[in-house]
Amino acid sequence: MKSVAVSVVVPCYNTERYLAAAIESVLTQTLPPTRVIVVNDGSTDRSADIAREFTDRVTVLNRPNGGISAARNTGIRECNTPLLSFLDADDLWTETKLEQQVSMLNDDPGLDGVFAHAQQFISPELSGEESKNIACRDTAMPARLASAMLVRRESFLRVGYFNEDLEIAETVDWLARADELGLRFAILPDVMLRRRLHTTNSGMVKRGARSHYARALKAALDRRRQQKARYP
Repeated sequence: MKSVAVSVVVPCYNTERYLAAAIESVLTQTLPPTRVIVVNDGSTDRSADIAREFTDRVTVLNRPNGGISAARNTGIRECNTPLLSFLDADDLWTETKLEQQVSMLNDDPGLDGVFAHAQQFISPELSGEESKNIACRDTAMPARLASAMLVRRESFLRVGYFNEDLEIAETVDWLARADELGLRFAILPDVMLRRRLHTTNSGMVKRGARSHYARALKAALDRRRQQKARYP
């Protein structure tokens, strides 16, 4: 099928075990993207080597470690297509994700972006002992997540880049800013993102950064107060 003018940014940091599968899930889309950019965020494992195995179809960018927001932003700055999408390097897309989301954007030019449903799964290499310590909700859920989003590049840039000061909650922050600007999103009912749960998910290894969710929410409340003060 003819490729579509969408760029996909895949940030990776020490995900050698999962990166190849993530890239394959992008490259085997029923509607292939124009460009796939893997941003190696200072990995110390074989992530960069694995990404380079796909260089006939993938652009690989290397940068010092700066976090997922900085990695995504690095990739975005290399994009000039009208549509943007993202995939975390340990997750997977279902094969019709781009086809269905592009179709919805084409059908409704007033939409700024499209999300989908996600379903979690425990990574199969984990032992029974490791698995039992991971809470896995395996029902499909609406996913306002970067990895489940297809967005018009112009709309994304109206909101601005991901906040590089946040180690986690960067998508919460971006969506709050998008909502404040009145951007319109739809959520497709099908599962298009499969979220891998494992022992090194950022939510697990960065438990100390959970206060960043509070920071993102506080920033949104502060902006609303400032808006009300300007226009009482």
